[in-house]
Amino acid sequence: MRTITDGFELAMQNRRVIYGALKKVNIYRNRFDYEDYVQEAMIIYAKCFCKYPPKLQEIDFNKYAYQKIVWSMLDLLRKECRYKEIHVLDNYEELEFGYEDCFDLIGMFEKIKLSHLERKVLVEHLLNRTPLTDLAIKLGVTARYLRKIRNNIKLKIMNERS
Repeated sequence: MRTITDGFELAMQNRRVIYGALKKVNIYRNRFDYEDYVQEAMIIYAKCFCKYPPKLQEIDFNKYAYQKIVWSMLDLLRKECRYKEIHVLDNYEELEFGYEDCFDLIGMFEKIKLSHLERKVLVEHLLNRTPLTDLAIKLGVTARYLRKIRNNIKLKIMNERS
C-alpha cells in the first residue's frame, strides 16, 4: 500500500512537475508566498500518489499529478481572490475622521450624491454596524449587492476627501 510519506519522497524527486504546474498557473518565484504554494503543491502530489493505482507507470502518474496540481492551484487562487474581494473593505481606518473633521462630516455627506439605498447602507451598516447579511434580508437584496454598494460609498467618500 502506498503511504503519504512515499508520496512526499517522490514529490521531492520530481520537483520539476510541481514547479511546472505552478508556472502554468502564473505563480512565480518572486511572489512573497511562493513557498506556501510549493508546499501546497507537494501535499497535493503526495495525496495523488496515495490515490493513484500502483500498476500504472510513473510517467502517466506525473501527467496526472501535474494536472491535479494545476486544477487545485487554480481553485486555491480563485478562493483567495474571492476572499479578498469580500474582505477588502473590512478595515475602516481610512474612513475614520479626526475631531476637527466632525463638523465637516455632515456637509461632506450632503455634497456626495448618494442614492436612497446607499444612504441606508451608510447609516445602517457603516454607522450602526448592522451586518450586511441582516441588512440584505431587511432590504430584500443580496449581501453581495450590498458589498458592492458599500465599496461604492467608500470610493465616493475617499474621492470627496481628496
